[in-house]
Amino acid sequence: DVCSSDLGESLRNTVLTNIATMAMNVGASVICARMLGPRGRGAFSVIQLWPIIAVGLGTLGLPRAAAYYLGKRRYSESGIVATAAFSLAAAAVLSASALYVFMPLLTASQPRSVTLYARWCLALLPILYLGSLPYFVFHGLNRLHSWNLIRFQFPVLWLAMHLTGYALRRTDLGFYVAGYIIVTALHNLTWLVVFIAHFRVVGRFRPGIAHGLFQYGLPLTLGSVPQYLNLRLDQVLMAALVPPGVLGLYVTAVAWSGIMMPALTALSQVLFPVILSLNDVSRQHELLGRSLRLSALGAAVCAAALILCTPSAIPLIYGAAFAGASLPA
Repeated sequence: DVCSSDLGESLRNTVLTNIATMAMNVGASVICARMLGPRGRGAFSVIQLWPIIAVGLGTLGLPRAAAYYLGKRRYSESGIVATAAFSLAAAAVLSASALYVFMPLLTASQPRSVTLYARWCLALLPILYLGSLPYFVFHGLNRLHSWNLIRFQFPVLWLAMHLTGYALRRTDLGFYVAGYIIVTALHNLTWLVVFIAHFRVVGRFRPGIAHGLFQYGLPLTLGSVPQYLNLRLDQVLMAALVPPGVLGLYVTAVAWSGIMMPALTALSQVLFPVILSLNDVSRQHELLGRSLRLSALGAAVCAAALILCTPSAIPLIYGAAFAGASLPA
């Protein structure tokens, strides 16, 4: 009963955080679309695309592996944190170097300025990689209060940056790229500061722990490749082959179609640390099965409602220039 009460409170707080985050992200997206138009919106999505893919695949599952081993207390805290941090820093340098070289090819159909801005954003990879470590550790250790509180910072800063751009009537892409770099850096620095203050440990790289982290993390990364290809391969190909105006309409359609996801994913975000902490396999199966059925029903209802309002909602919210995004959405 106590576990159910804690689960309910965590789920409520996470759902509320996700909904508030979604609302602020939608607000920022609408401002960005109206200020930049389809062409600028498409270019901006290309610039943001590569850091997102790099963090999703280039971290090699190390943050999740660190969260798992910290939860199981299989190694010392200082050894896990230090080894994961050193490994992530090395992976970030390798990823940034490779993407810097291939960026002209990856953005072949975009203006030269987009390639330049995309290369600027690669400087974020070290702090993004290291910032992913506390994100997964706090989540995996069921520190959901701190996890939700810090997560909430990014959409607040992101919306504030877009409101500033709207107030100043900024329609140049460079302003929003600079804002993206500043907001992302500040947010990930917050993760790192809180993480260091929480653990208060200093360790060194340990090859034995590194082997365990990679042994756990690499299969996770390989398993997520199909998901990332499903979610991102379309934009990767379009960034290289399609002009930014068309990509802007497509990105808007994709963003609109995923507008209900934050509320639905809250359940999995809360269940992961709870299921991890259960030792009774039958209870794990029962909890997972019940949540899957509830999620499927909620997704079906939300999707039906969203489909009905899409044709009128997109031109009204994003502007008449984005009416072409309604059918793909």
